[in-house]
Amino acid sequence: MVDLSVVLGGKAGQGVMAAAGIYGRLAGRSGYDVFIRNDYPSLIRGGHNFCEIRISSDVVYSSYGDVDILVCLDENTYDEHVDAVGDGVVVVDGDFGLEGLEVPVSSWVEELDAPDIVLNTGFVGVLAYLTGFGFDGLVGVLRDVYGDRAEVNVEIADKAFSYCRDNFEKFVDFRDVGGARPFLSGNEAVSLGAVSAGLDLYIGYPMTPTTSILHFLGEHKDRLGVEVVQPENEIGVINAALGASYAGARSMAATSGGGFDLMHEGISLAGISETPVLVVEGQRAGPGTGVPTYSSQADLLSVVNAAHGEFPRIVLAPGDLKECFYLAGVGLNLAWRHQTPVTLLMDSLLCESKATCELPLESIEEEPAVLSETDNGYSRYRDTESGVSPLRFPGEEDVVVKNSSYEHDISGITTEEIDMVSLMQDKRLRKYKGIREDLSGELAVNVYGDSDIGILTWGSTKGSVLEARRILDEEITVVQPLVMKPFPKKELNKICSSFSCIGSVEANSTGQLATLFTDKTDNEIDEKFLKYDMRPFRPNQLASEIEERCLD
Repeated sequence: MVDLSVVLGGKAGQGVMAAAGIYGRLAGRSGYDVFIRNDYPSLIRGGHNFCEIRISSDVVYSSYGDVDILVCLDENTYDEHVDAVGDGVVVVDGDFGLEGLEVPVSSWVEELDAPDIVLNTGFVGVLAYLTGFGFDGLVGVLRDVYGDRAEVNVEIADKAFSYCRDNFEKFVDFRDVGGARPFLSGNEAVSLGAVSAGLDLYIGYPMTPTTSILHFLGEHKDRLGVEVVQPENEIGVINAALGASYAGARSMAATSGGGFDLMHEGISLAGISETPVLVVEGQRAGPGTGVPTYSSQADLLSVVNAAHGEFPRIVLAPGDLKECFYLAGVGLNLAWRHQTPVTLLMDSLLCESKATCELPLESIEEEPAVLSETDNGYSRYRDTESGVSPLRFPGEEDVVVKNSSYEHDISGITTEEIDMVSLMQDKRLRKYKGIREDLSGELAVNVYGDSDIGILTWGSTKGSVLEARRILDEEITVVQPLVMKPFPKKELNKICSSFSCIGSVEANSTGQLATLFTDKTDNEIDEKFLKYDMRPFRPNQLASEIEERCLD
C-alpha cells in the first residue's frame, strides 16, 4: 500500500488551496484515494495558509498531520512545518536560500512575464514529478480548471516538471492505476444531493464555511437547473426560502452558527405554517465570531432545540461526502413529505475538505409532493391522520392558499379558539410518528465493527475515529448517529446495551453528543475524548488515547 502525506503552504492570495485542489484532482483521476484539509486564518491576503493532502491506494478518511513532502510557496511555510518532515523532502523556491530541493519557479514566472499567481502551478508541476504522475494528466487537469487561461499555467508547470526530471529522483512512484475518481468537497456533495431531490432554488448569504455552496450552485446553475439568489442577510435568506416553498419551489438555504441564530424566527414560522425548507448549518468555532475559519461541533444542542414553540424538527448529521450527498437529498424530500423544516448539520471540516468519493447517485430522486384535489374547495391545514395536509400552491385557478405565522384553523384563518388551537398543535406534532418511521434502522445509525468497546461519534470526526479503529486493528465498534432529531434512542439502546465500555469522540469542550445520548437513552458515557482547539483529531493520537482509557 502506498500512503503519502503532503503539506503545501504559503500566504493567503498565493493560490495554495487552488494548487492543492489541482494536485488532488490529478491523483483522483489517476485512481487513488485523496483527502485534503484546508487550514487558513480569516485573512484575504498574507498570514499562513496550508493544505494537508493525503493520497493512498487504500481508503482514506482523514489527514494524519505527518509530512512526507513539504512544498513551500513562502519562507514562513518552511519555518512552520520543516520540523515535521522527518525522512521526507522539502521543496523551496530557488530565491529563498533555504535547505531543500531548490526549484527556481519564481524566476520562471518573472521570465515569462506571467501573473504572480501561477507560482502555485509551478509547484504543482514539481509535486506531479516527485510523486510519479504523468505530465499529460496534469495538463488535462489544468485545461479543465483554467480553460482559456490554461496555457501560461501549462508552460510554468512544464518548466517545473522538466527541471525536476533532470535534477531529482522521484520520491514515490504513484503512476496511473486508472479508474478516475470523482473529487469534490462536502459543500459540493450537499449541493448535488439537494439537486438530485429536485432543488429549484438556493438562497444564501456568504458565511464561512458554507459560502462555497453559493459559489458552486451559482457557477453551475444553468447546468443543474437551479436558481440562485443572495439576499441582504440571513433573515432575508430564510424568509425568501419560505416564500419560495409557499409558492411551490423546493428551496434550500445555508449558513453557519451565527447566521442560523438569525434564522430562528423564520424556522419557527416554517414550523407553524408547515412550510417545507432545507437549511444547511455549517458549524464553525464560536461563540460569536470565535475562530471563524476553523471547525467545531459545538452547535448540536442549540440546533436540535432551535426556534421557539413546539413543532416537528428534523436534524440530520452526515459524516462524510457520500452521506452529505445522500442526507441532503433525503432531507429535502423529508421536508416536503412532512411539510416541516429540516436542518442538515455539517461542520467546517466536512464542508470544506475535498476528497475522492463515489456518490450514490441512484439512491436519491425527487419525491412528488402530496397534492390536494380542488373539487370540493381547498383547506390548507386540513386535519389528517398523519398530520400532513395535502398541498396546493398560489396562482392555481380557483385555489386560495392561506399561510400564517399566527395560529389558524384548517383554512388558514387566524384563530384563538381553544379547541382549534389544540387541534392544530396536535396535528403538527402527530407528524413525528411518520418522521420516526422514515428515520429508523440503518438510516438513523451507522455501525462499524462488533467489538464490545463502543465509540460514539458524529460529523467529520467520524473520519479520524475510523482511522483510529484501523490503527487499533478494529478492536472498537464505531457508532455514528446520522439523525439528531428525533434522536434514535431505540436503535442506540439496542446497539449499545451490550458494550462493556462506551466512549464519545467530539470536537467540542463539553461532550454535547454524550449529553444528548445519556439524556435520551439513560446510558452513561464512560470516557469522553474531546478536542476544542478547532483542529481535527489526529488518528494516531486518538488511537493511543482510546487504547489507554478503554482497552487496557
